[in-house]
Amino acid sequence: MQKPAEPSSLSPALCGIPLMEVTAALEKEGTQEEGRYWVQCFSSSSRELLVWRTLAIVLGLSQAVLVLMMVLQLRLCSQCSQQEGQTGLAPTSSMKDTAGNGTEWCPLNWVLHRGKCYYFSKEERNWNRSREDCREKDSDLLVIKDQEERDFIKNRKQNNHHWIGLHIPALGNSSKWVDGSSFINGTLFSVSTGMGRCVSVANGHYDSDSCNNVANWICQKKAGKGGKSLSAEGKC
Repeated sequence: MQKPAEPSSLSPALCGIPLMEVTAALEKEGTQEEGRYWVQCFSSSSRELLVWRTLAIVLGLSQAVLVLMMVLQLRLCSQCSQQEGQTGLAPTSSMKDTAGNGTEWCPLNWVLHRGKCYYFSKEERNWNRSREDCREKDSDLLVIKDQEERDFIKNRKQNNHHWIGLHIPALGNSSKWVDGSSFINGTLFSVSTGMGRCVSVANGHYDSDSCNNVANWICQKKAGKGGKSLSAEGKC
């Protein structure tokens, strides 16, 4: 009985020879054991090749995902930078006065109207603290100059009372605007008489209240021109 050939007796080169050539070589030698070894060698090489291909695919997909994440992050940062620029460095279409020449603009969260910017607060403070907030925004409490501006404020339909820049100074007996101009009751509007020295407005009605009461407030300032920057409200 012939002793089966050891796997090492098969030439290592068989693993790299095409299938038809290796088969012919095995038939010529007539060794069934070597034939089994070749099949085992061929199957092992196929498995290794499959493993390497799988690893290559996984690595390729991982790199693609990383590249996609980097692209998305760059786009988000770019959008954020654009929003920062829009808030205070340059006027945008949403900030321009649609009724004007398009060169006047206001900071974010302000309303542009006839060359002025108006800020309607969502918080409530007393009259003095409300004015402090306006000054921090490079503005002052609302001063109404004409009937058109009065109607604009009325059409905003503010249900809550908002402080405006009309009050009776501590050392005076007549109402004055914060810009120093006088106010005559009944000309532009009438203020209901009361014990207070500060005036608030709600839906076109003006009331004198205690300056220590809390209410919303309206700030006012001139609109920006061209590319000149105003103080921006809000960041990305």
